[in-house]
Amino acid sequence: MSIKSFDFDLLCIGSGPAGQRAAVQAAKLGKRVAVVEKRRIVGGVCLNTGTIPSKTFREAVLSCVTQNGHGDSSQDYRGRSRPTAERLLSRVEGVVRRETEVVEDQLWRNDVALMRGEASFKDPHTIVVVSEEGSRLMTAANILIAVGTVPAPTTSCTSHGCLGGWLWSVVESSALSTPRCSRPWSSR
Repeated sequence: MSIKSFDFDLLCIGSGPAGQRAAVQAAKLGKRVAVVEKRRIVGGVCLNTGTIPSKTFREAVLSCVTQNGHGDSSQDYRGRSRPTAERLLSRVEGVVRRETEVVEDQLWRNDVALMRGEASFKDPHTIVVVSEEGSRLMTAANILIAVGTVPAPTTSCTSHGCLGGWLWSVVESSALSTPRCSRPWSSR
C-alpha cells in the first residue's frame, strides 16, 4: 500500500494532551490528520475527570473561603456562608466546558478531523470506529495510540496510600525496582 492510498497520514486514537498535540503538530506540518475520541467530550482524562476538574474544584473552594477570592486564607471565616456543592460544581463545569471548546477549536482551526466512537484495529493501518451512527473503516500511514492510562492494581499497598487495593498516590517503578506506594505526604 503506498502512502497516498491511506485516508490519513496520521490517525490519533485519543484526544487527551498527547493525541491532541500530536494531531495539531502533524497538521501544521501539512499532514492529513484525524483524531478518534470515544468520550462525549475531547481532552481525555486530563479534561474530563482528572487534572482540570480537580484543580478547578480546589481553586473554587479556595476562592469561596477567601475574601472575594483575593484574601488571606488563614483568616477566620466563621461568619461567612459556606460554598454549596452546586456552586462549586457549576464553576468546574464552566471551566471544563471552556477548555473543551478550546481543544475542539484548535483541532478545527488546524483541519484535524474529529471522529466520535471507539476505535479498534483491523490491521496495522486500518481501524474500525464504532459509534452510535454505526461503524466506519479508516486507514492511516501512522496510527498513534494515545488512550491514556488507568490505575494499576497492586498487592504491595496497604491502606496507607492506596484506596481499595488500587493505587491512590504515586507509584514509583522502573526496570530495576518493583512498584510501590509512595508514603502519604503527612508521614514524610
